[in-house]
Amino acid sequence: IPFSVADRVWSYMYSTANQSQDGTNFSQQGTPLAGFGVGLPLSRLYARYLGGSLHLLSLPGIGTRAYLYLKRLESEAREEVP
Repeated sequence: IPFSVADRVWSYMYSTANQSQDGTNFSQQGTPLAGFGVGLPLSRLYARYLGGSLHLLSLPGIGTRAYLYLKRLESEAREEVP
């Protein structure tokens, strides 16, 4: 993920997916929401709902890693509603 778009990956409807050469899009090939830019924002929302967090570490030219942190003990896990 280039540094210039790093903040936008958390926005709904932002996607770096391109339409394929034969005119089909990702929703015709996979799930209905594939390629529409909802995966990362929804994943972070679920992580926060469960008391955790989702972070990305991106090194252009090398790759991107996603780190998901969740509470381990049930007594520590509390729903946090913004």
